[in-house]
Amino acid sequence: MNRNIDVIILSGGRGSRLLKISKDVPKPLVNISYNRCALDFIIRHLSKNKIRKIFLSICKKQELFENYIKSRNYKNVFISKEKNYLGTGGAIKNTLKKNKVSNQFFVVNGDTISPASEKIVLFKKKSKGQNVLGISKKNNSKRYGAISVKKNNFFFESKNNSKSLVNNGNYLFYKKDFFNFKKKVFSLENDFLPYLMSKKRLKIINMEKTKFTDIGIPSSFKNFSRKLDQKKLNILLFCRKNDILSQKIKNIIDKKNVNLTVVYSVKRFEKLPKRVLKKNYDFIFSYRSYQILKPLLLSKSFFAVNFHPSPPEYRGSGGVNFAIKNGKKKFGVTTHFINNEIDNGKILLVKNFRINKQDNLSSLLQKTHKQLYLLARSFLTKLFNNKIDLIELSVKNKFKWSKKINYLGNLNDLYEIPKNIKKTKLNKLIKSTYLGKKYRPFVDLYGKKFFYEPN
Repeated sequence: MNRNIDVIILSGGRGSRLLKISKDVPKPLVNISYNRCALDFIIRHLSKNKIRKIFLSICKKQELFENYIKSRNYKNVFISKEKNYLGTGGAIKNTLKKNKVSNQFFVVNGDTISPASEKIVLFKKKSKGQNVLGISKKNNSKRYGAISVKKNNFFFESKNNSKSLVNNGNYLFYKKDFFNFKKKVFSLENDFLPYLMSKKRLKIINMEKTKFTDIGIPSSFKNFSRKLDQKKLNILLFCRKNDILSQKIKNIIDKKNVNLTVVYSVKRFEKLPKRVLKKNYDFIFSYRSYQILKPLLLSKSFFAVNFHPSPPEYRGSGGVNFAIKNGKKKFGVTTHFINNEIDNGKILLVKNFRINKQDNLSSLLQKTHKQLYLLARSFLTKLFNNKIDLIELSVKNKFKWSKKINYLGNLNDLYEIPKNIKKTKLNKLIKSTYLGKKYRPFVDLYGKKFFYEPN
């Protein structure tokens, strides 16, 4: 199947029934378990298909949705905003008017999680030029509109049984039918689906055995949350080999209810083990690793977090070195989402500390490693105890990365002592580069390097 179909996720509902839990956060973004929200699971199901674009149809809280998209590294997910509440059907029509959406497109309710979203190809086969509604069997279905199926016909019932076939929140539509429907504000379920039935433009796909979860009310939300909390998390950790603090971070994660995969890092430019690309993860963490995480790997996780051994002022390599060279009085460490650029993802936490006059490269590195460990430990503890909301945190924090990136080449250049350097600058350069026999500044004379040795 070609990538020729777009998806609209209805994400703009008022969410009044879930308000005590959501606290005015849109339902699709509410933290269900360990900072995973409904959109995470919906989009993961949808990713089983070959999709061109996904549109989040929203009405409010645009900044929260924007930060969500950035934190998840989605490249084909876009926001479509309605100025005023238009109803579920009106929201779809608004998205169609504002965006270039495929002629035949898929729709998913933003508070409904189901493997049915993985089977767009089945909806397309069933379609044959008509719109398609997915239905599934649901226990305790009294709050849903029951659907009766008799031979090739079906109809909506006003009375529900304790176990009925109901709308599972997955649809395949044609644009022309929405534009032929003249209302601007309307309900998908109460107005548009009956209209399609009256025009004989609606089929059903009976997915009786395909379960779905609706998080739209507190009881179903809490039930799903409990189930997720009991399941083991799949976590991928990148950390430094033969490093005591890396081992402590591993132990913190390993004590939780997780399936942990660890990739140890020894040197720069290591190849990524192919085995880590064979499954999906809930989270990816990078702690003092040399690995550069590529888009393909990032797409395997709900989100990825890096613990960066420098403040946002210093992106890339050698933050400690440059801070000493530049005579800075304070330094810091940063927790941030990982995206496709170097130290560019949304910043979550920053912890600053003083640089003393007597600090050199060795002592400041020790301070930095200790503070980085403390920051990572605190973050992971809060995450695993469901005491932190990362999307809200990324909105509240106004930290910004420096535009400048220090690449490895910039750091290597720092080690070369310029000719005719003044004594004060030489002392500062030595202070910022010397770390025993492994790292020493040098003078290049006629193509030969002469390395610094302390008295």
